[in-house]
Amino acid sequence: MNHRLRVASLATATALLGSGIAVVASAPAHAADVDVAVTSWTKSAQVGKNVTIKGTITDAEGDPVTTGIAGLARKVGNGDWQPVKDDQSPQTFRFTDKPTRATSYRVVYADQTGTQAYSSVQMHVKVHRAVGRPRLLPRKGALAGPVKPAYKHSRVVIQERAIGSGPWERVKVVKTNAKSRWVLRVPKKYMHYRAVVRASHGLAWTASPGTLVRPRDFR
Repeated sequence: MNHRLRVASLATATALLGSGIAVVASAPAHAADVDVAVTSWTKSAQVGKNVTIKGTITDAEGDPVTTGIAGLARKVGNGDWQPVKDDQSPQTFRFTDKPTRATSYRVVYADQTGTQAYSSVQMHVKVHRAVGRPRLLPRKGALAGPVKPAYKHSRVVIQERAIGSGPWERVKVVKTNAKSRWVLRVPKKYMHYRAVVRASHGLAWTASPGTLVRPRDFR
């Protein structure tokens, strides 16, 4: 998707990207009519995993812009825009980052004249907890699973679903221990189980992969 950019002052670009941004000499022709095309970005990611933002910058004739600089900035919640990194090859930029909670990103282009900067449309990324697949503990007749990052003494909803494609139904709400793990005894019958963690602290609602429990799995 190609985003036509709005002209702003270099001071605006500096505020968005921070003082670490460096500008390459020799501004491109028709700098006031530069387009940033964000071609793809990761819309949802597990905490600690990379998100990727890719695109190109072209001038009014559609030619790649080879001077100036493209920078990535991020904002968490109602906080200020913070610089993440910059790219000395703005014509085809590729940025990666590892957000720890829901985060907004934007790409800014600045030329060397000190008069113009261009900011793309914001990109919003949802971030999920790592909720591990429930694991059967045969001797205890129980399921257990971890939640990351730290989720001590917090609520986890355990759901079950009969063999087939029926709806998930709540079994019980359990609490994690000091190591952010939960445990629940389950009956000796065929059933799928999963763990669900509600949205909190900037992290989205997350469900674990399902686990099939069979009577013969118990000891």
